[in-house]
Amino acid sequence: MGKKSHREEFRDVFSKNYLRALNLFWSNPELFFPEIDKIRRKFNIPDLPPIEPAKNRKDYDKLLGIGQKTLNAFLEKNKSESPWIFGKLREIRKNLKLGREWNKTLLTYAISGIIFPPPFSVFIDTDEESNIIVFEINKDTTKADLDLAWGNTKKDRERMFGKARSSYPSKTTIKNFNKFTEALTTKHEKTLGEDNTGGNTIRKYKTKDSDIIGKLFPDENDITEESDQKRVNKLRVNKSRFKKI
Repeated sequence: MGKKSHREEFRDVFSKNYLRALNLFWSNPELFFPEIDKIRRKFNIPDLPPIEPAKNRKDYDKLLGIGQKTLNAFLEKNKSESPWIFGKLREIRKNLKLGREWNKTLLTYAISGIIFPPPFSVFIDTDEESNIIVFEINKDTTKADLDLAWGNTKKDRERMFGKARSSYPSKTTIKNFNKFTEALTTKHEKTLGEDNTGGNTIRKYKTKDSDIIGKLFPDENDITEESDQKRVNKLRVNKSRFKKI
């Protein structure tokens, strides 16, 4: 069986979360509906019949757009009540043992009757100031959820971290890193090189990579100038790579 497409992964995760929503909300009415009613009464929202849930990705995106617009308008209008709103959502989530990714689902249902589960069982917390993205998982999180969440953060990751690929050290990486640190140490110990310009004049200059290459590769049989230059070039490439880590 081949690898599932993104659409198939979404369908499976969506189905799992939708069934989870139905099971939680309607199998535990005493933990869910009374709390939803408290939100509606506080903000004078009439009882709303549940809107037919999405059957596919297109329907989901459409409902999500409507729900998000309604949710944003509600939160903007009731900014001063945010502590109460999210405190109430926290109570509901605690009773139903749900992660923070269900906040939008619960509140959108309360104010509009729209039912859409989170796209994956992962709460994503993006901290722009600290330049980090945190994935918060729970007992319902699967690898498929994490894969979808990872894809969902692609733009944020590229914006915050750049497009550099992740670095996974191999034996070669470690070997090159050892050479890199050895080069730094050697150049630090030998701050200045000497160049006899003829006669009795000796000119001192800052040590270059070519001055230490023999010490870094003492066991090499090919010690021609051309081979040494290749080693210098390789050392500089490694320096550039490790400075980006």
